[in-house]
Amino acid sequence: MDQSTVTPAQSYLPQLDRAESLQLSDPIQALALVNEVQSLTEGASAADQMAQQHLVRCLVIRARCHVELANFVQAVSAGKRALELGEAIPYTPHLGMAYGLTGYADSRMGNYVDALRTFLQLQKKASENNDHSGVAAAYTGRALIYSFTGEMERSIASDYESLRIAQEVGDDFRQITQLNNLCWNHTRLGQPEKALAYGLQGLALSKGPLEAGIINLLHVNVGAAYLQLGDMANAKQQISIGLAKARQNHDPYSEMNALLEYGRYHLAEKQPEQAIVCLEKGLKLAMAKSEKLCHYEAHQLIAQAYKALGDSHTALVHHEQFYAIRESVLNQQSQVRLATLEFEHKLDLALHKAGLSQREAANLERQVQARTIDL
Repeated sequence: MDQSTVTPAQSYLPQLDRAESLQLSDPIQALALVNEVQSLTEGASAADQMAQQHLVRCLVIRARCHVELANFVQAVSAGKRALELGEAIPYTPHLGMAYGLTGYADSRMGNYVDALRTFLQLQKKASENNDHSGVAAAYTGRALIYSFTGEMERSIASDYESLRIAQEVGDDFRQITQLNNLCWNHTRLGQPEKALAYGLQGLALSKGPLEAGIINLLHVNVGAAYLQLGDMANAKQQISIGLAKARQNHDPYSEMNALLEYGRYHLAEKQPEQAIVCLEKGLKLAMAKSEKLCHYEAHQLIAQAYKALGDSHTALVHHEQFYAIRESVLNQQSQVRLATLEFEHKLDLALHKAGLSQREAANLERQVQARTIDL
């Protein structure tokens, strides 16, 4: 090809493709690649919609990388910028991803109301544009919110809906994500048999490094299900695998969850000293990442460990911290439930209106066709 005819996009698209292929398995390298591409797309004219779409894609990859690295502030920043650019260009699946990643990162920082608003916006936009993957992502996000508010049946129903869509469109990553979520939710409900069935199905579907982040957590959740079943050998094996993979892949969220499950394992094995070592490491990560649920859960488990050691004073200190954080979480859950009702009502009205408009357009088209035939 004559180098004089090579467009800027043709020069950087292979690098962008490479960054996208690495965003889950090697987010640090993917970020380095996307930084170079973004510097080339930043200077494009706002009227150049194709260049703006490439910039949106850069920002979505950046948001995904930061999610994988648990840098949620940066993920929200990249996602929101992509959404701002998206207001001036036609909807694309990458914009749907921007909504999903922004909402997810917000939820992980405890901004559940903002996250819910973003997920419902995604569902509306994706439904209007027949973006099935976007609709599935919206259901995944809603399941996350319902799980936080303790509405487990609604969370599981949303996970099922997302899984159904993922199976229809052949999205393996989404399927693995939903199977992991169902494993976790059923474990929380004390249904380890169901949890294990979903978890093992997710592990069987995994194809290697592409799903690295979610697979780390899936091993941990499968281990938690085995732990509830009293299968200590398999519980320890799966939690160990999840912890090792999390550390190898720089995944602090999965590492934090693995450490908490290891703490539970040691408590069940009457090993409170080992439990405290794991739980205090998990607590440190939870505090660093502002993970309130894991934060107060760690305090509760540490209190149990110190009580088992006969140290009632230290146990009381951790119990007090547990209840203080739990009270804050309960208040936030109530606020999010109220916001959920309000936002869902608005979404239902919008989708109903959109459905009426589509039916009216279809009826008009049929009338035109009928008149054309008559003529």
